[in-house]
This record gives sequence, C-alpha cells and structure tokens, in this order.
Amino acid sequence: MMEPQDKYREVESALEKFWGEEDLLVGKGKSTPAQIALRFRNAMVLLAAILFLLSFASNRYPILRAVGYLFGAIAYICEIMVLTDCFKVKIPHNELFMPYCFGPLYLIMGVGYLVG
Repeated sequence: MMEPQDKYREVESALEKFWGEEDLLVGKGKSTPAQIALRFRNAMVLLAAILFLLSFASNRYPILRAVGYLFGAIAYICEIMVLTDCFKVKIPHNELFMPYCFGPLYLIMGVGYLVG
C-alpha cells in the first residue's frame, strides 16, 4: 500500500510536470509580482477551461460560463501584468492588442451570462 508521503510526492511531481520547468514558470528576469501574476494567470486559465468544459456538458448551467468568462478576464489582466513586468516595461500597444480586447470582452460576456 502506498504511504501518504509517497502519494504527496507523486502529486507534487505531476504538478511540476504540468506547470513546466521552473525557469519557464517564473518568467526569467521578471519581478516577483510578475512571477506571481504568471502563476495566478495559469491558475485562472485552468479554472476557466474546466468551467467551460463543464458548462458545455450541460446547457443548464450558464453560471459556469459566467464564472469562466470572469476568470478569463482576470487571466488577461494578469497577462498584461506579466508582459509589462507589472507596468514597469512599456510594450507597444500592437503587441498587447489581444489582452486589451479580450480582457474587457470576457468581462462583458461574464456579466452578460450572470444578468441573462
């Protein structure tokens, strides 16, 4: 029988493989707040994906889509923070076009599902 510590190490190893190499995860050369934003972004994307998949399985739960879109909006805000190193680096607007457009759009769609 597997010991609880072995199960913990197995889960930890699987999570490390999922999140990727540490250098890639923390964003080499980024500030600590940007590293935290990167981790938070990844978590929001994962949660949004899970909620969208669950909502497609059953059309009875528009609340799942609403929360998924809101998590997606948070992920785009974090993406802007990561790319700009928490607003310390000026990035051309044409490179930030997608997060600038889809962040508010996801927010509007999330609120629309909550209200509708």
